Amino acid sequence: QLERTEYYRIDQYKNVLGLLRQHPLFGVGFGNFTRLYENQRATAAAPERESPFHTTDNMYLMFAAETGILGLFAILALLAALFWITYRACWLAESSPACLLLAFLAGGTGFLANMFTWDPLNDPTLRLTFWMLAGIALAAGGSVRNRTAGTVNS
Repeated sequence: QLERTEYYRIDQYKNVLGLLRQHPLFGVGFGNFTRLYENQRATAAAPERESPFHTTDNMYLMFAAETGILGLFAILALLAALFWITYRACWLAESSPACLLLAFLAGGTGFLANMFTWDPLNDPTLRLTFWMLAGIALAAGGSVRNRTAGTVNS
């Protein structure tokens, strides 16, 4: 399997670097990587041209290619803020919300690590699920913060 995918992965990294050289700040736009890769692959050597894959299989590369350096930094900042807020709320929470927040932190951390080898946020179902769970975690964290703020002020 490695011999089959090695050419593809190297080609993807080269392709993303090429796109970033052409469009460094804002990338090529959402959903355009696949189309541009298909055009580039048509002129590539046989191993890359025959590859059945059509995405980067790395969510961070996909963010960089489609939204540029600014978009990559923006999504990383958003994810960092999301996890930091959830982490802080987790330690203020009582038993029920703390379990929910810990579950999101554990699952979300695994999800972020998995994004180095897969681009799950390109799948609509996984994208919706991730952001719904993130919203639930933020709502639970907000209710924890409101409850603890009320007891401190009382």
